[in-house]
Amino acid sequence: MKWREGENEGILVAGGNGVGNEANQFDRPGDIFVIDTNNGTRRQIFVVDSNNHRIQKWDEGNLQSGITVAGGSGQGSNLNQLAFPTGVGCKSNETNENEQKQLKCDFETPVCQDFLIDPNWSLATGGEYDHTFGNESGHYLVYVPPTLTSDAVTKISTSSVVNPSGDIRMCFQFWYSTSGLVAFNVDLVRGDDPGQQLKNTITTINEFIYKNWTQLSIPLPNEIFKIEIVVNASTGQRELLFDDLSVDYCAGLEPLAAQVVLLQYHFEINNEQIQISYFPEYPYQWSVVRASDAHQQNSDAPGTDFTLGTGDGHYYWINSTRIEGGVGYFGTFLLDFSLDDPSYCLHFRYFQYGNLGNTTANLKIFTMDKDTFTLRLLWPHPSIRNSLAAHKWSWGVTNLLLGQYYVLFRVDNSNLSSGWFAIDEIKVSSCENPKAEVSDEATMTSVLVFECYFSNSFFRCEMENDEFNSYNFSVHTGETIPDKEMGPLVDHTSGTSSGSFIYWDFDPKILTNRINIHDIIQTLAVELNSGMCLRFSFYLKTSIIDDRSAEITLSVSGDSQCFENILWSRTFSGTNSSSRGWETVNLALAPIVCTSKFQFHINQSQETPRPISVSFALDDILINQCSKLPSLVADTSTTLLLSDTSTTLLSSGSSEITTPTFISTSTNTARTTTASLEITKCPPHSSQGKIIGITAVVSALTTATIIIGGFGLSNYFHVRKQSRQMGKEKQIPLTNIAFKN
Repeated sequence: MKWREGENEGILVAGGNGVGNEANQFDRPGDIFVIDTNNGTRRQIFVVDSNNHRIQKWDEGNLQSGITVAGGSGQGSNLNQLAFPTGVGCKSNETNENEQKQLKCDFETPVCQDFLIDPNWSLATGGEYDHTFGNESGHYLVYVPPTLTSDAVTKISTSSVVNPSGDIRMCFQFWYSTSGLVAFNVDLVRGDDPGQQLKNTITTINEFIYKNWTQLSIPLPNEIFKIEIVVNASTGQRELLFDDLSVDYCAGLEPLAAQVVLLQYHFEINNEQIQISYFPEYPYQWSVVRASDAHQQNSDAPGTDFTLGTGDGHYYWINSTRIEGGVGYFGTFLLDFSLDDPSYCLHFRYFQYGNLGNTTANLKIFTMDKDTFTLRLLWPHPSIRNSLAAHKWSWGVTNLLLGQYYVLFRVDNSNLSSGWFAIDEIKVSSCENPKAEVSDEATMTSVLVFECYFSNSFFRCEMENDEFNSYNFSVHTGETIPDKEMGPLVDHTSGTSSGSFIYWDFDPKILTNRINIHDIIQTLAVELNSGMCLRFSFYLKTSIIDDRSAEITLSVSGDSQCFENILWSRTFSGTNSSSRGWETVNLALAPIVCTSKFQFHINQSQETPRPISVSFALDDILINQCSKLPSLVADTSTTLLLSDTSTTLLSSGSSEITTPTFISTSTNTARTTTASLEITKCPPHSSQGKIIGITAVVSALTTATIIIGGFGLSNYFHVRKQSRQMGKEKQIPLTNIAFKN
């Protein structure tokens, strides 16, 4: 059992299956020894199994069985036997970046492997006493600032990461000397990508000294980082000497509290239960794979993982045929950070592979808000998005924002490039980097799915009016619109007067001198990919009385970097000056990977300043994977969807004209009849129902399809028809009535 200090209950880490000699059992267990492996990410527990005459090794988190590493061949004195062992001691063969060695360079050997020295430094001897030997035979580093460059920067950095565990305090130590001003910073650096590293300065030196070797000893935090010494010549720096650089154990300092780890995935199946959120609606699906198996399936994929560094290790990858506009997401469990918490960082390892050529795949990391589901881009910075390292395991890192959210990883192939990413060693842990603030990039929010039903009179789904609008859109109901004659009197979602929609109306009494009006409202930014659709319902009514008075054009567009053409457009004029009640448009979007807002435009133009009234409304705006869109009519409404065959539907990026496929109409124009179709929904075992019908204009000998969504087979429907032709009541036969799923 493992017990944490102050807790009342322990955690089972080995055994627990009764007394016995099976691999998952003990018989009189005794001494134990615990070592950290794989940079402190895993623990191995060695247990003396005394009566079984063996030593068992268990990986923490794997309760299935242990592995015999000594003895196990019965009691005896042979080389493969033990007799009632009582103690055990172990040393890891792996190089642990914390305690496997202390980093050291005294410059008395030809090569300094533990630190990277840029070419501005040179190795010197004589003329000055070094620090190591204290005589002229010793060696040291010297930097002479250039005389013509005032902003030169030179660096010394550790060649590998430093990862103190907290059990023993570690320090970065070195000696420096000059004659005059000395000025430099010591930074902690996290990450491999130059444009995306997290840095914070832990020491700044700015002082005058005179040819004295001065020691600097800096206690290090318990996290993973590299160390950089940065010298800037613009400070008037004189010749600077360094000697005896080391990362070593500190004397006389108490150990720090252990690093807080909130989340850690290294995809070793027998070592942990991976708590990951999946997104099955997207074409690319992530999965755990053994490195050697992945390499056999795709020779460009890494043949070893990062955690174990072997072909038996595992990582996360996508094994899929490339799809234009394809994306794949996975996410962490919910994270919660407040002002009272320490700073936290997200660390991960990625491997970009494939025949990249001049193109790359895209790896992005977002936060997704717990309540609003809005996304903020965490990583990478836009300036380095197309310059991530390839064909090697690289270290990515970002600090985390305050709030409650999930972290989403996404890979996409925007241009059918042959690049992919493998992911390993995801870790959320406390870090010394200052708390993250919302950057300009992080303020740009987007959503995976946009759904707006305008559920109340104050809610407009963060849709924005254009700043140059003559009239703004606002949320109304059939009871609050300013002109009841212009409508709409009901919303599209529920078909009731209390249901909400977003509404625009032109009052000619106010802007009588305006001939051309162009107003816009737009959605939030949406993350687009293959297989997405845009659906919306609209209502338009005008007082246009002839072809010469005015023209109204409705259109939908996306951001120019995503779409070249107008997505949909329809013009109203003359006798075709209004919609037929609420009408619904369904658009299949082009298979692209892009972030776009969608703009709804209303254009009014007049040849003469004859005042007209216009009532325009939008409802049920949905942008989602086409397979995830609900039935065309919400559960509580019934709408007669009659499509004007002149409606133009422009698929994004295409000029092909198509007609709506959600309604079938065929018209004989011999005579016109106004028919009222009343449809009543009756719950099971009830003789009373609720009228959910709508009046629609149809023609004699017309086939019309009424779509009723979401009621299920357990409801019954009664259809009653009344008609009026030329002012007289007349019965028209209702034939071929059929209800279809």
